[in-house]
Amino acid sequence: MTLNLKALILLIHICLVSTMAQAQGTVSRKSATALPTVTEIDGFMKRTFGYDPSITWQIVDIRESSIAGITELVASMNKGLPTHLYFSSSAQSAIVGEMIPFGKDPFAPARAKLQAANGPSRGSETPSSRIVVFTDLQCADCKAAQPIVERLAADFPRVLFTFQQFPLSAKHPWAMKGAEYADWRRVSAWTRSASELARYCQEPMNE
Repeated sequence: MTLNLKALILLIHICLVSTMAQAQGTVSRKSATALPTVTEIDGFMKRTFGYDPSITWQIVDIRESSIAGITELVASMNKGLPTHLYFSSSAQSAIVGEMIPFGKDPFAPARAKLQAANGPSRGSETPSSRIVVFTDLQCADCKAAQPIVERLAADFPRVLFTFQQFPLSAKHPWAMKGAEYADWRRVSAWTRSASELARYCQEPMNE
């Protein structure tokens, strides 16, 4: 066999191996990003919690987590606050809790998301920093925190404060309707008096 023929065979072999590796990588990436369906997740929940008829759940979201190959499930248990579960499709267990920022620049993804906040703002037009206040208009704790936010806004005029709706519908049944109405009327902590905001927080909104 001549040298040129050997080189050609070797080149063909390398190309075939490279093509197969790329194909396997594509399959792996597809399988890694394929999320379980709501029906599958509901089945998982029934196998784990179905023994107790007093436990109910509502699947809020199924999404990729920030860790490759790990799925994040957000579910409301017994109509409570959302619970986060992290699991791998190849495992038979889940981790319950919150994933915390950790690493060289742990808050970079959060800062990028906060740039999309588009609620009513108050403060400097050329701010040194920005604070986004997430509020549920039916939340008593949000109401209690509002005077503190007001003082911060007064004490730090170079900071831009943005009021962003964050209705917790699983806990507050009128929160979403209140947020929609507030956005329509542009109601916020910055555009209404404290007493009027308290009324929005305390009284159920009529349909």
